[in-house]
Amino acid sequence: MINAMRRLLAVTLILVMLTEMRVILLAQDVQPSGCSGAARIATWNIENFTTASATPERIEALISVWELINPDIIALQEIARPETLQILLDAVEAETSQRYAFALSETSSPSQRVGFAWNTASVEVIAAPQEHGELALSGSGLRPGFYGDFRVDDMNFTLYTLHLKAEMDNGSQIVREAQADILAEWIADRPDEADQDLIMLGDFNDQPDSDSLLPISVELYFPTDRLPEDAYTYIGDDQDSLIDHIALSPASGAADTLCAVSIFQPESIDLSEDEFEALISDHLPVIGYFVPPVELAETTPEATPISATPEPVPFVQFRSSNGLYAIEVPQGWEIEEDSATSYFITGEDTISVQIEIVSLASQPELTPESVPAEILNLFFSDAGYSAPTAYEVEGRSAAAIQDSDEIIIAYFLDDLTFALVFVTATGSQRDDYATQIAAIVDSFGFYMAQATAESTEAVDGALPTGYVTQTVEVVDGTVTFSYPEAWYAETSAEYVYLDNFDQASAEGYADQALNVFIVIDPLYFVDFTGVDLSGARTPRDLIDGLTGGSTEGTIREYTVFGVRVVELDLGYEDGAFYAIDSGGRLFLLLSFTASGAYDRYRAEVDNIIGSLSFTPE
Repeated sequence: MINAMRRLLAVTLILVMLTEMRVILLAQDVQPSGCSGAARIATWNIENFTTASATPERIEALISVWELINPDIIALQEIARPETLQILLDAVEAETSQRYAFALSETSSPSQRVGFAWNTASVEVIAAPQEHGELALSGSGLRPGFYGDFRVDDMNFTLYTLHLKAEMDNGSQIVREAQADILAEWIADRPDEADQDLIMLGDFNDQPDSDSLLPISVELYFPTDRLPEDAYTYIGDDQDSLIDHIALSPASGAADTLCAVSIFQPESIDLSEDEFEALISDHLPVIGYFVPPVELAETTPEATPISATPEPVPFVQFRSSNGLYAIEVPQGWEIEEDSATSYFITGEDTISVQIEIVSLASQPELTPESVPAEILNLFFSDAGYSAPTAYEVEGRSAAAIQDSDEIIIAYFLDDLTFALVFVTATGSQRDDYATQIAAIVDSFGFYMAQATAESTEAVDGALPTGYVTQTVEVVDGTVTFSYPEAWYAETSAEYVYLDNFDQASAEGYADQALNVFIVIDPLYFVDFTGVDLSGARTPRDLIDGLTGGSTEGTIREYTVFGVRVVELDLGYEDGAFYAIDSGGRLFLLLSFTASGAYDRYRAEVDNIIGSLSFTPE
């Protein structure tokens, strides 16, 4: 058993880091960053919106919310009559000059119709909304489904709004499950020619992981289910709960174009929740932000904006602090590492080069099949630069744009990471320093083997002297790993624990000792993290599962001696998480120290990761 003091320290730090990771992926904000120009598709239960309740005070408050949401399309629930909704939309137009058309279901549970309102300037109706009467369970007084086809910003969607049976008693849950069965059957029976980009939104009156919604939760992706456990949309009766959702057909354009989901917050209009409930509604609006696909500008592959000449220029190599990158810069030029993914190089006169490393994981609009021109169009299409020019950097596909003072180059470092290079040079400097600029760009790369050559002594996976190798028997084979022979090691069929506490104590830096946990049994992931990671198939799946699909930290994806690694850096100076794929088996590794000394152990951690291997029975 691991030494009690070591174990206590290790578990405490793990819990702290896991707690810090549970951050909000989908912003509870009406202006989420990174979704500029997105189409807004919202849902809102306005709570018994009748003509009698449409007082001037309520209408004024509703307009305040509507203005901030600024929906292209909004699904509405609990609307009493068409005349009532028209009162609101006329007031919205008078205040904002934006005209909304609408359609409501004909059938209504007393004063509770469902429907859509859409901005006539940005939305085109492709197929008029119609009722799905079966959802109302004939004779039960429930609300029907309501669906139609819409186009917004060149994106076509089928929208289906609903308001399922309320209450949490057993009878209501049985009714809601029957409704979910009907919805699942409707989804399965949709004709092949129907728009497959389905968005189902409204008041589901339950959580996506509830038994009553199970029939549709296996058919649809609920991004609202990725919000923190304490997120909620219903604020009535002192029973805050997350029951209003936007659900999407998976592996579709709807899922691909989703940028974020937000829950409207009453403080945005200077109201408390109690005031919001009393004046406006007992439900908070939910807004989905959908970004159109990137359109590529035409490229001219034959052009090369920067090309090196054979003139000899003395260069020196700079290695990044995390050991992942190597850059060559002209002798005498200065380089500053702002972070492990950001570098600033300044040369003679006023020339400068900035390099930013970006993971595809942070850019949902991009995929490994994206091309560099697509990257440049995504980030800089409205900035007044030239159209992208395609060329190559050391055999890698690249593209560049430019104006009078700057050239911006994009190219992939590997399948999951790309670099943006900003070259600022005025006047004749572009010609005077063409050789230096090209050499910097060509030299920069994702060179794990090169950058760790001193600690590994070889680029083919050979470890330094002084490492020992152990083999652990697991239920389906054996796991092999290596570590410095002076370290403490404890192994089991579930995990490996390593530390250099004894060595560090002997050398006088016990407060900076390194601890390493490696989870080697997939079934132990849930015990170790408190998160069910049984569905993970790739290292990225492990990280996404661990963080709920999001993190404020940096995710890096790379290889060590051919072992695929996804590193989650939360910005701590004390450690990081690693998800590893070696031999088709997934490992989870947590490495941490104290006193901000983690960088001193990067080489050892890389060597341990690179040594991991799995041999099946």
